[in-house]
Amino acid sequence: MDFELTPEQRELKQTVRRLAEREFRPKAARWDEEETFPWENVPVLRDAGLLGLALPEVYGGAGGTVLDLALVMEELARCCVATAFIVGQQNGFGAKAIALFGTDAQRARHLPAIARGERLVAWAMSEPGAGSDLRGLACRARRAGDHYVVDGRKTFCSLGGVSHLNVVICRFDDVPGFPGLGALLVEQDTPGFARGRDIPEMGLRGTAMADLVFESCRVPVASVLIAPGEFRKIFQIMDGERAAGNPPMSLGIAQAALEAALRFAEERQAFGQRVADFQGIRWMLADMAVKVEAARLLVYRAAWRAARGAPDPFEASVAKAYTNEIAVSVCNDALQIHGGYGYTREFPVERMLRDARGLCIGDGTTQIQKNIIAKHLVKR
Repeated sequence: MDFELTPEQRELKQTVRRLAEREFRPKAARWDEEETFPWENVPVLRDAGLLGLALPEVYGGAGGTVLDLALVMEELARCCVATAFIVGQQNGFGAKAIALFGTDAQRARHLPAIARGERLVAWAMSEPGAGSDLRGLACRARRAGDHYVVDGRKTFCSLGGVSHLNVVICRFDDVPGFPGLGALLVEQDTPGFARGRDIPEMGLRGTAMADLVFESCRVPVASVLIAPGEFRKIFQIMDGERAAGNPPMSLGIAQAALEAALRFAEERQAFGQRVADFQGIRWMLADMAVKVEAARLLVYRAAWRAARGAPDPFEASVAKAYTNEIAVSVCNDALQIHGGYGYTREFPVERMLRDARGLCIGDGTTQIQKNIIAKHLVKR
């Protein structure tokens, strides 16, 4: 394995870092404080070519790899998690499902608008009664002539409060278990579709997390994206996105927390010397750096594998479980190094800790990842 990024990837990473520090970091606290979606960042991301970074060139994307996307997600989350979520949703999960499994008509209709930021897309899978337990999904799609009639409720949908297009995982014609699962494309003006409540979260507050409600929602048969019986395609999407979405965001937050702690420790004086000169603090910083660098290698390995067309569920779950956990640990240590200031909203580390904690739950909890890891270790 080559651990060196290509010159183009290094330039991409540096370019996005400069953009994020200039455009997104100064406003990150505002999105969190006001719990508002950063609409003004969408055209900035579009003009930078990031909304279609990993989408096919023929549909207006840049044709970038999973590793390219992971590098971008890391740098954006380092400055503003809410902005990273926009890029993640426009290139991953729903958008990626359309690119991989959509019909020619579905790709032509949706992907160019997604890449231009004219159509925001949400992945609607979790439900009030079923999150990690996909077998328990209850949202139903029943065939009625040339339509499917959808009834049910989705929750914790990132960008769900602002999306123009929703990729809805549902159960077709009451077929039980995984074989009954598939996906429909539901546009915002579809009769019977409505947005539910905006979800008040501890962190990740600018991500427009919301419920989606379907009451006798009539969706044309032509909007079937993943047919029942093809449920493995859902897992294929999830395995790939665990390499490119959530773990790189956790990594970016951890990197930002380490930098904030180091900056504070070098500037703050206590007992006649810099806080950074105390051995206990130096060891804390060293431990934080070790965790961040180990996480980076795991994330890059999983993304590299996925970029070669062979996403590995084991590697993706290892990267997510470890990176989620060290992000919380590093943010917590960063807050401790800040002392009382870290516990105030005048410094960003408390927001980082809240955001990192949320990523441990989204896209498959840490415990689900460990179940996947154990399944690969313990052979029946």
